[in-house]
Amino acid sequence: MNIRILFLSIVLFCGSSLLSVAQKTELSSENRKAIKAYKHAQKAIGNMDYADAKEALEAALEYDDGFIEALMLLGNVYKLEGREEETVETYKKIISIDSNYDADIYYFLGNYYFEKGDYHNAITSYSGYLNFEGQQYKKVVFAQYRIDVANYRLTAEQNPVIDKIDKLEETINTKADEFINYVNIDENELIFNRKELVYNMLNGKKQSKEYFLLSKKSGNSWLSPKEVIIKNTEAYNKGGMNLSFDASRMFFTGCGWPKGRGGCDIYTTVRKGDKWSTPTALSMSVNSGADDKNACVSADGKRLYFASARKGGKGGSDIWMSTKLDNGKWSLPVNLGDEINTSGDELAPFIHPDGQTLYYSSDGSQGMGGLDLMISRRLPTGDWEEGVNMGFPINSKNDDLSIFPAMDGSKAWISSNREGDYNIYSFNLPDNLKPGKILNLKGIVTDINTGAFLNCKVEITNEINTLISISSTNPKNGEFLSVLSPEKNYNITIFSKGYFYFTAPFTTPSSLSLLRKNFELVKIERGALLNIYNIFYEEDKWELLPESMPELDRLRRLMLQNPGIKFVIEGHSDNIGDEAHIMMLSERRAWAVRHYLISNDVEPEMVIYKGYGHRKPIASNSTAAGRKLNNRITIRVK
Repeated sequence: MNIRILFLSIVLFCGSSLLSVAQKTELSSENRKAIKAYKHAQKAIGNMDYADAKEALEAALEYDDGFIEALMLLGNVYKLEGREEETVETYKKIISIDSNYDADIYYFLGNYYFEKGDYHNAITSYSGYLNFEGQQYKKVVFAQYRIDVANYRLTAEQNPVIDKIDKLEETINTKADEFINYVNIDENELIFNRKELVYNMLNGKKQSKEYFLLSKKSGNSWLSPKEVIIKNTEAYNKGGMNLSFDASRMFFTGCGWPKGRGGCDIYTTVRKGDKWSTPTALSMSVNSGADDKNACVSADGKRLYFASARKGGKGGSDIWMSTKLDNGKWSLPVNLGDEINTSGDELAPFIHPDGQTLYYSSDGSQGMGGLDLMISRRLPTGDWEEGVNMGFPINSKNDDLSIFPAMDGSKAWISSNREGDYNIYSFNLPDNLKPGKILNLKGIVTDINTGAFLNCKVEITNEINTLISISSTNPKNGEFLSVLSPEKNYNITIFSKGYFYFTAPFTTPSSLSLLRKNFELVKIERGALLNIYNIFYEEDKWELLPESMPELDRLRRLMLQNPGIKFVIEGHSDNIGDEAHIMMLSERRAWAVRHYLISNDVEPEMVIYKGYGHRKPIASNSTAAGRKLNNRITIRVK
């Protein structure tokens, strides 16, 4: 419950109740000693001497335990002292004596039970309040609202969406606050944010410290974590972090940093091996004068989702989205609208690699209490479905701030303060809360001869040559990660300085969520060669067809990146037809490739051409498949 509302309700209740009891002229007791003690208590309350009042009221009730006015006044004193249990028991006794004595008793009990999560008794108490006529309009509206919420929560609790939720072990969760940030595709590395109070030796005070930690898994257990070091940020707090899909770039929140635009701003840093570069603040289109935080980027790197309290929103903090422009900058953000944002706060967006499923937290929608985790899916029109509460026990009566679903959608990790401090919990996602099905391609690129891991750029296009994914390998282990759709045709091209590029078509399976592939590149050195199959001609002709352009552009790019190297373009064919004609055709096809290259900025002295006809087959010409392999262009280093 909002603290300000709770405080006002306490003040209004206690003040009005004390006054109403003090003004009563007819008392329920006829015991003179009880009445005398009661009147003494009234004077003590007028002098704000609550200890004396309580003593007098307890004495009055010893003389007459059914003295309802004394009970009411005593209950109010208990309330002022913060003794909730005694207050409740006293008010319940009043109701047992006279259920129509005071409407505000029911209102207080409704608030008490609601905050305790006892929704059955909360509904009964609020309903009792509504049975009285002439009550304050604001209290009537609030009581009815809480009855609706309590009914919703009772239904949710009686229909849990998952069987259990597990708290991570003490190597991760401590007495400090922990928040989930990222779990890798193999689910053996976890990055989280820790917020704790530390002693400052300079001023002798405790102050908040926020930083990132990485834990690795051994068997079924998470090991003691180590701090994730971001260059030149040791003195500053860091939180609200997400990694790009391939874990090469980090987006995080820095609050109160020097030269910051607002209270909190979004920063980005790039992975270099095991280290992270000095961060830079995102542009003014993203960082405003308000709090901007919790940024995450789509798997294709084209959309940035973040929470912001900037002007133009629906309430407090809203979810906004910015698009990557052709110049590499982020566009002015757009608000995701009423389907996502409310008059309350929306925080911690996470867009799954499927590009269609958005998870976030909100305290502006009917839910289990505080911040609740929500899910929305993008429609074919590009609009978003109205956000749906993820249900109990994923959501608790406290704050459930953020979620990180596994790449394959099988499980999720959340940050929740359901037990007091923020901790990290995990659970299996039910089918209706899973993201769309994707296929993760995890590749490793090595030198074909030495097995050394390579630093590469990886591009994946679909069957109509639209760029789907760009990623880079980690030079430490040669790994890259791309997100694709099942049962689709793609073409992969891998570039690395000093190596022939690798290119090949492939079709993704339907039964896997993770596809692992190894790729080997050939170093550009004397005698090394590359067979090319994606250069096309009309039958028995040498004019290049338009569908050859992607491969020719890759070849052009290779040569421009390796100046000073001399290449031989070799034309090869199968053995079908007149030998002299086959030789001529293979030579002219090689010439056509050279002509394209030198017409597009490649130095003529870098490239010569030669036709070999059917003299250098790499497969049998007795089958169609073999003949297809023999009809090729080869690029050889001279």
